[in-house]
Amino acid sequence: MLIKSIQWQSVAVPFRRPFRTSSSVVRRRYSLLVWVETDDGLTGLGEAPASLVSGPASLRSLERSLESAAPTLLGAPLASPPTLAPPSLTFALETAALDCLAQSQGRPLAALLGGSPRPVEVNAIIGEAAPDETEDLALKAVGDGFGTLKLKVGGRDMGLDEEALSRTRKAVGDSVKLRLDANRAWTEDEATLALGRLSRYSPEFIEEPVTPADIPTLSRVRLDSPMPIAADESVEDARAASALVDSAAVDILIVKLARVGGLTVARAIIERARAAGIEAVITSSLETGIGLAAAVHLAAAMDLPRACGLATGPLLTHDLLQTPLAPDEGFLPTPHPPGPGISPDLDAIQRFALAPRRRVHP
Repeated sequence: MLIKSIQWQSVAVPFRRPFRTSSSVVRRRYSLLVWVETDDGLTGLGEAPASLVSGPASLRSLERSLESAAPTLLGAPLASPPTLAPPSLTFALETAALDCLAQSQGRPLAALLGGSPRPVEVNAIIGEAAPDETEDLALKAVGDGFGTLKLKVGGRDMGLDEEALSRTRKAVGDSVKLRLDANRAWTEDEATLALGRLSRYSPEFIEEPVTPADIPTLSRVRLDSPMPIAADESVEDARAASALVDSAAVDILIVKLARVGGLTVARAIIERARAAGIEAVITSSLETGIGLAAAVHLAAAMDLPRACGLATGPLLTHDLLQTPLAPDEGFLPTPHPPGPGISPDLDAIQRFALAPRRRVHP
């Protein structure tokens, strides 16, 4: 199959509540939706999420890159999508190409990736809140069927983090897993002290506890840590992931498909980590349901043992799908029809569009 045409559409979907990153508050999810049409009449769809922090500027960069590359892709074999910058653009094009390939074979995307569709366990996102609100949110999440909760730590007085964790652990019991995300909040000495204090609440692991997050620092923190250490932002690409694996600096890799450059790269990272005895978790970049569906299919195909960070669709006012990709009893279903198995909501896409859809064709 050959690429016959490429279309793209920029969108901005509001968050239900302003989303707080480690450095800013974000109100909209900017993304570039990408359609690839083949000479056989198949159409695949992918998503290139823009940077959360620099959304509009990042989106313009994505548009410029695709506008420049698209004419050179016409007539190219579908099976070899190019590697482009930014990496999220490669993710979008690869997803669209694999969508077409899976459709042509009548198989779900998970099967094309070497596995099979199955429900994927996901964690609830609690974030950072006052201790009493954290307890309430945790109880609600457990009531909704989640067995793993993710909390932010490190962005405030340690006493508040401890109170929130203490109240949450007492409220949900010992069987519920609590994972922590520090977003590089501490120096090495602060991290060592914080991990010792927070370990009494039996966290599953903690993400990015220290800055600078270089390999020597992570290795020293891990050596003294009473809980497993996970790398998230440090998994920038395949090379960075390999360096972390080779140095045994962390126990777990958090893999974002849009950040590392697509499904094939993400799968290779996870397989290499597994060979070294290091686990992986797939998490979203807060994409709409279009990008999220691709991540769910890869998580299903890889049969990961830990809950993945993919219960993020409901954070948006709309996930751009006719049937929302939402968790049920702590699991996300993997759609079974050929390809990713999703149907985009074209009316919603038009409602959140920032500009007319562009198209390049012969």
